[in-house]
Amino acid sequence: MRGDEEEVPIIQTPPPPQHQHAADLNNEDATITPGDDTNFAPSKIRWETINHDHTTPLVSWLAVHSPDCHVLFSDNKKQHDMMISTNHPSGRSKAELYLVIAKHIFANDPVYGPQYAVEENKPKFGQAVANCLTYLREKYKAVIAWFGMTGTSVNPLDPQAKVNL
Repeated sequence: MRGDEEEVPIIQTPPPPQHQHAADLNNEDATITPGDDTNFAPSKIRWETINHDHTTPLVSWLAVHSPDCHVLFSDNKKQHDMMISTNHPSGRSKAELYLVIAKHIFANDPVYGPQYAVEENKPKFGQAVANCLTYLREKYKAVIAWFGMTGTSVNPLDPQAKVNL
């Protein structure tokens, strides 16, 4: 290094944790090879990339299947009381619902369809759905908490509220 050049510090960043959502990572597509079926892990799923969006079908499913939301987001860890609503959820437990949602998202998916077709991988896809829902729920809670810290939250009826956004 010459005396007139300023030394630039090198910043090293640790690798992201496996539970981190793909939206927080770079937007590269995951490289999947057909022979990689036995090594598949839920952490390999990229929920949002440049060419594929798997979060939108997940949220769309939840919007249409409100009884499933009652099961998935209730405080009861295993089951939902069927007497609460007239509509029935797609499964009896959260684990069953994760599998139903995984089938909806990945069965015909051009990227993950071959891995989903392997029977032993289906529970892994269910776990990936569970992980994504946990991530999205925590992000939602953080945003709600942030709006709560402003003191007044957001009032859509207040014409001055949009100025603060």
